[in-house]
Amino acid sequence: MHPPTDEFVFCSSKGEVVKSFRNEFASLLKFSDLTNDSKGNEQSLYSLRHFYATQRLSEEVSPFLLATQMGTSIEMLERFYGHVVTSLVEKEVTKTKGKRTQTPQVDETDYPFETA
Repeated sequence: MHPPTDEFVFCSSKGEVVKSFRNEFASLLKFSDLTNDSKGNEQSLYSLRHFYATQRLSEEVSPFLLATQMGTSIEMLERFYGHVVTSLVEKEVTKTKGKRTQTPQVDETDYPFETA
């Protein structure tokens, strides 16, 4: 079903048009008992942008594509979300595929010289 173009997309619980996303977001946070983050800072509508960027980078989305999509620069992503990228790089650099458990088989014909 396609709603009429003059119908509201976002509305209050009473069906009224949302006049301030800031107020509605604050109301939702209060209702959900999520008014503060884990450090005790008050949540804001902007925190959704931060969450979005953090999640995308942790899912290894290209910083170039993310910066373009968010309307910001790669430098700004590095400044504010570099800790996410750094932890991903650390995981990539330090990961191993496991130790070799078998001795490689050597074909004697590969060595045309005599061994002592």
